[in-house]
Amino acid sequence: MSNGTEAVSVSEVSCVLWCAHEPPRELLTSLNKKGVTPTLCRSAFGAMAEICLMGTIGAGPRGGGILLISEPAEVRGKRALLTACQRYAPWLRLWVYQHEASIQLRPLDMDQLGLDDGDGSLDTIPMHASRRSAGSEVQAKPRGSSGSWTPRLSGEGPGGAGTSDNHGDDENGHKPAGLLTDDELSMLLADESDLEDT
Repeated sequence: MSNGTEAVSVSEVSCVLWCAHEPPRELLTSLNKKGVTPTLCRSAFGAMAEICLMGTIGAGPRGGGILLISEPAEVRGKRALLTACQRYAPWLRLWVYQHEASIQLRPLDMDQLGLDDGDGSLDTIPMHASRRSAGSEVQAKPRGSSGSWTPRLSGEGPGGAGTSDNHGDDENGHKPAGLLTDDELSMLLADESDLEDT
């Protein structure tokens, strides 16, 4: 039985290697010699997904977790990823590898990354933008309707947007079981920091 004082081997350390291109061979060789097999990620989204798989919020993996950024000037989304790591994975150790630096592999110094330089336009993560305008969702066939049905965009044709004021109420004006009130829904969708202020 363990008393909690057992040593953790280097091979138990989880490492996410984030790089824009192929990882430097000398970096991989150095990590392998130390018994660390990194998980390679090419995007901020992939790196965050791997970090989430490592541990839970507030509790890291048994051997610890490392995010290693190779050539940070070449990767995009540093600010967003590092902010998310500070919030959701505070146990994560941050390292950087720069081939041209005097010390190639070292702990990450946020000041040297240049996260506060410029407008950050090169450091944002491109997000998917919907091509549809607001209110252009496809309407489903209502239950109990008979006859032919043609899909249409909301707000078009009879019964367009805003014609119903019952918001999911049944025929007697009662909310069906399982539906949330507006207050309950807003509490669920609120950011944790918004709730702590009240």
